[in-house]
Amino acid sequence: MVRDYQKDSVLMYETKSGSRNKNITAGVAQGSILGPNFWNVLYGSLLRKDMPEKALVGYTDNIAAVIEARNPELA
Repeated sequence: MVRDYQKDSVLMYETKSGSRNKNITAGVAQGSILGPNFWNVLYGSLLRKDMPEKALVGYTDNIAAVIEARNPELA
């Protein structure tokens, strides 16, 4: 069941040139019953990771990372 979770999932969208389709191969489908559980499995370990001078925030289906560094090239 998990392997087929996104099988045949397609994003349909409009452009100036007409309708387009794109196969969905990653992520967690919004509005699904299993979606929150899959999100926790995929992103939970990242949110629990202990990294100095960082803040990770997960909300709904997004993650934001805030990283501090004295030298921007090291951030």
